[in-house]
Amino acid sequence: MNALYPWQKVNWQRIQPQIGQCKALALLLAGSIGMGKQHFAEQLAMLALCQQPILSDHTLGLIGACGRCPICRLVMPTCTHPDLHNLSVGEGKSITVDQIRQLCEQLSITPKQAKRRVVIISPAEYMNKSASNALLKTLEELPARTLIILVSHRPRCLLPTILSRCQLLKFSPQPGTEGIRWLRKQLADEAGQAEQLLNLLDGAPLRALAWAKQDNRQWRENFLTTCLSPERKDPLDCAATYKTANIINLIHTWQILLIDLLQLAQLGQKAQLRLNHPQLTRLHQAKPQLNRRRLLVFYDQLLATQANAQNSTALNTQLTLERLFILWQDISNP
Repeated sequence: MNALYPWQKVNWQRIQPQIGQCKALALLLAGSIGMGKQHFAEQLAMLALCQQPILSDHTLGLIGACGRCPICRLVMPTCTHPDLHNLSVGEGKSITVDQIRQLCEQLSITPKQAKRRVVIISPAEYMNKSASNALLKTLEELPARTLIILVSHRPRCLLPTILSRCQLLKFSPQPGTEGIRWLRKQLADEAGQAEQLLNLLDGAPLRALAWAKQDNRQWRENFLTTCLSPERKDPLDCAATYKTANIINLIHTWQILLIDLLQLAQLGQKAQLRLNHPQLTRLHQAKPQLNRRRLLVFYDQLLATQANAQNSTALNTQLTLERLFILWQDISNP
């Protein structure tokens, strides 16, 4: 068994007795990107299939896959096995009704080697409407000795009827001790950036780690300087500068900037800002009456763009950024 992340152990304690009972079970692992939900799902799948589970954490009494039985030796290298069906798709792709129907057909077959069948669907919100309805039929009459694990970054996008038929395991943000301690260890954090990164990235430790490894600090500083410049800049030039950037990271940084500006407008010097940029306070001091309604409208625009970027393979980044920078210039430098 690969080690669980520290913030996952409470959920593991909660669910491991039900895994051991080998009853039909549908789980929903819900939380933001960067919480390790897919890793947790794969570890659960290994435990469910393992022939000789072992005590993996004596302090907390956690049970894990042994890693030595014939099934574990087959599953561990690539998380594949005849009784494990892992349906995962990348950003911009949909899970189709044919894929779900094929998956459900497999659940009607007796397990080939293990004592049960396991299905992982990730991200579950990428199922289209027909696929969701097809899965719902299976959830309503879950076959015996079946474990279905749905992994979702945005559970609100799932059908309410699917939500009601799954046991929820929520993976909450980790801005506190466990997340900071783990991230500091991964980064050999002499500069003390772990806490700042977690605050910036919604308390998602794996996302913060990936951000740090990509060395996004200078890119973020340049982007904020562009957004907070006292001079009105050409939106088309701004869009051209950042068209090759990761648009999800860019939008997230913009969202945090708006939150900080709204905090400054409401609380002034008492505001607890997530961004540390000298121009942020300057913009507020120069224009203390920034239109809050327009800031909120722009925030909604960013949310819509974020959803479109996550679900589309044909997003025109240049045109999208041009539109956003035009709106932003009208707000910050009218």
